[in-house]
Order: sequence, then structure tokens, then C-alpha cells
Amino acid sequence: MKSYISTQPILWQPIEEKLLKLITNYSYKEVRLPIIEHTSLFKKAIGRTTDIIRKELFNYADKKGKGFTLRPEGTTGCVRAGIELGLIHNQEQRSWYIGSMFRHDRPQKGRYRQFNQLGIECFGLKEPELDAELIILTKNIWTTLGITNYLSLELNSIGSIEERETYNKTLAIFFSNTIKALDKASSSKLVKDPFRLLDSKEYVIKKIVKTAPTIYSYLSDSSKRLFNSLCLLLDINGVKYKLNNFLVRGLDYYNNTVFEWVEANNIKSQATICGGGRYDNLVEKLGGFSTPAIGCALGLERLAILIDNNLKQDNKLDTYIIPTYIEANVKAMVVSETIRTNLTKLRSLTSYEEGSFKRKLINPYNHNSKLVIIIETGKYIEEVIVIKALINGNQYIIPKDTIVNEVNKAIHLN
Repeated sequence: MKSYISTQPILWQPIEEKLLKLITNYSYKEVRLPIIEHTSLFKKAIGRTTDIIRKELFNYADKKGKGFTLRPEGTTGCVRAGIELGLIHNQEQRSWYIGSMFRHDRPQKGRYRQFNQLGIECFGLKEPELDAELIILTKNIWTTLGITNYLSLELNSIGSIEERETYNKTLAIFFSNTIKALDKASSSKLVKDPFRLLDSKEYVIKKIVKTAPTIYSYLSDSSKRLFNSLCLLLDINGVKYKLNNFLVRGLDYYNNTVFEWVEANNIKSQATICGGGRYDNLVEKLGGFSTPAIGCALGLERLAILIDNNLKQDNKLDTYIIPTYIEANVKAMVVSETIRTNLTKLRSLTSYEEGSFKRKLINPYNHNSKLVIIIETGKYIEEVIVIKALINGNQYIIPKDTIVNEVNKAIHLN
């Protein structure tokens, strides 16, 4: 399991605060869900042929032999809670939740056995306007975080359950004729649910999938109208997207609209930062009344990595202040507080440690500081303030009473 320290997220708290403020503006309300649910609940909701059910659940049994599971995703628990509390029958309900999920996966960067998700779920509306609104909400999240240019939207319709069953027969024939040798897991998928091969991580299968028949020809007029309406609404609202005919989600409860926001500039591994879609049959499947629903989840670890990789300048110091002698510490403190008071957007750090001046000069580079401000004063030395720009090495002496203007000017020049 992965632990976190405060230096990893300048990230965690600011990200969460911005996300929740925006979600609240769309009238979503928090729901707090248990980490543990009955194993049977997930098997019923997610689908027995999915990778999550087959090999990624953390299961255990109580003293009576009853099976429980650490939640691998939040939608199922949210639906279960909504049914039990009577929140989603004949009414619109908008919920969000945040917390840890658990999957027995091979740990790697951005993929952990314990990870955190923010989930957004809306029940009671079947109109394509809601699909568009949810996607626009996620786009506004990226805008708020300043990462719009680093993400791209992929979109598809996987139709109704009945339409997928017809499509599945075609896929079974296609894969049987195309792939001569399959591993055990893929062979099982081919027999039980060929649709799941579209989500395969195997290189050979991923390559062949590109030549497979698409589901669009198997969609009903109703499903096509819904999808075309969604695309039109996104066009009207200036949301750019890419149609991906082979986009499927790794959970069986989805129907019609599915979407993913993936890294736009990572060709080798396009990590999915956010994914979701419609699940109009799940509420009834879990014992509730027939209720249309749509939702999505954001992976917070992957989101933090994306921000950290692409917005590293946000971690940089603007000024690093170094007093050359211990006698200059008081003056350095006055200078640093003057900068913080008058230039409130700048990040400033002052070195009060004892040690050689040469060693102190290493610290600004370690902190990615833009400027170094050197305070030279001592028993036999007249006070001097020097500004040095680390990007080009330029340095100059400034008058003591112009520190604010000179720092502001140097920051914008460098």
C-alpha cells in the first residue's frame, strides 16, 4: 500500500478543495459509503467475466463464512445505499463521494492496490443533456486545475444490453477466425463474453481489436439518436472529443454512453484520469426500481501525477534569501516579510542556518528558486542587497528601499 507525505501534494488538499467546490456548484451532495461490502453485491453488479471480479478483489470471510470485499469501485456501493435509503425512487438524486478503493493489481506508477477516487453519480434522468452536463463538469474541473491541454476526451456508445448481445455474436466469430492462440484468460473471455476482449491489455489482442467490426452498426435508432444528441450538445458547448469505436469500460453495468479522459501527450501509456458512463439497468439489477443513471470517477493519484509532471513550475520558489553572516539574519527576516507582505503571490524562503556561504548557495537550486537575494552585512561590512537570477546567472546590487519593486521586476523578467 502507498503512503503520502505533505510534499507530494501541494496537490492533495488544494485539488480536493477545488473539485468539491465545483461539484457543489452543480448541486451534488456528499454520501459517505462503507469501505466493506458483501462480495455478492460486486459480483452481481460488475460482472463475473470482468478482470476486477476474476482477479482483483480483496475478499475475506467472517466467522460465519459470509463473504466480504474491500470496495474496488464506488458506484455499486452508492447504488446500494440509494436503494436502501429510498433516495433514488421517482426522484433526481445527485451524489458525490471520495475515498480509498482496493484492487489486487500489480503496483506501478499511478496504479496501486489502495488508491483514491472521487465519484460523481446522478440518478433519475435519462436525457442526453445530463450526459453532456457531466462531461462538461469534468472539463470544467480540468480548466479549474489548469490541465485542460494535457487531457483529451474519448467517447463511444456501447448500446443497450440487447444490442451488445447481438454484437457479441459477431465479435465471437471475428476473434475465433483471427486469433489462433489465446492465453487462458482471453480464451475464457472469448467463450463467455467476447466484448471483454475489446478491453484487453494484451498487445496482440489490442492490435487485432483495431480491425474488429464496430458496435455502431448494431445500435438501434434510439441508441443512435441519444449518442448523436450528446455529440451535438458537446459541439454546441465547445467540448472537443474523439470518437473511439472500441472504447469500453471494465465494468459490465454500463450501457449507451461511455467516456474517458486520457493523457493527451503520453503516447506510450495513455493513463485514464477519469472514466464513466450510463448504467441505466444497475439500480433495478440490485433490487431497486428501474432508474436511469450516469456517473464517473476520477483517479486522484493519477490526477496528482499529471499535475506534478506538467505544472512543475507551481512547485518552484520565487525567492530564496541568504544572509551571508549570522549578523545579517535579522535584516534577512525583514526583507523576507517585506516581500511576503507586498508581493503576496510569490513564494519565498529564507535560510537562517549556520554554515558556509558556498554551501548555502546550493539550496536555491535544490528548491528550484527563480531568484536568490543575498544579504551582505556584518560587523565590518556595509549592508548590501544582491539579486541573482538563477536562470541566466545575472546579478546586480539594489538600493535597500527598492526591494519590492526590484524583486517584482526581476521575477517578471526571468
